[in-house]
Amino acid sequence: MIDLAAVTLTPGDHSTRKDGVCLLEAVAWIAGEPHSDEPRCVSPVLTTYGRQLNDALPDDKRQLLRPLIPLMIGTAGDGRDEARSYLALDWLIRTYTAEWLSVAGFALQAAALRGMSEIRSVEAVRTAAPVIQAISHITEVAALNTMEETARDVAWYAGYATASSAWEVAQGAAWNAALAVVWDAVWEFMHAVERTAKHAQAELEPVLDRLQDSAISLYQGMIMPI
Repeated sequence: MIDLAAVTLTPGDHSTRKDGVCLLEAVAWIAGEPHSDEPRCVSPVLTTYGRQLNDALPDDKRQLLRPLIPLMIGTAGDGRDEARSYLALDWLIRTYTAEWLSVAGFALQAAALRGMSEIRSVEAVRTAAPVIQAISHITEVAALNTMEETARDVAWYAGYATASSAWEVAQGAAWNAALAVVWDAVWEFMHAVERTAKHAQAELEPVLDRLQDSAISLYQGMIMPI
């Protein structure tokens, strides 16, 4: 029996377990599968998001994912990936994008996103799409006056980019595991913020901290969506 408390999750993938394990590699280990960051027993949505989440979190918060490892085993093919994808899309729009837009000075637009009904169905997506499109247009116009040199400008970029991505996703018709690719963009924006705003870390640190905690909570909810 492997003691989860003795497992240290590290970023990236690893050639062998002696080199370390990320979240998904740890799941494969606990499940008795060959070493891999794509364990067969885990939902592809959880795999995609979990891989990005593992790498985006700082070392201390990454260890908070350890209690979730046994819960992920057996989620492959459980029929809940559509619900997981909607939870991810809802968070991307109503939490992640709204947070950055608020920091960037788009308080009304952020409030509009937060005030929308939960996105859990095709009908909810159709209702949300015009709001997202309008916000994407407003923030695009604002791009003419930004140089991405301050925390506000970087926050604008993250908000605009995710609003645009959310609008593109909201136009889609296939709501299934493929929706999880949106996480590639989400975590790239997080890393872009850290790379391009070194001088603004004092301002952005609390935002990143809140979003990281929120992302962990989201992942926990995605494992067994209601």
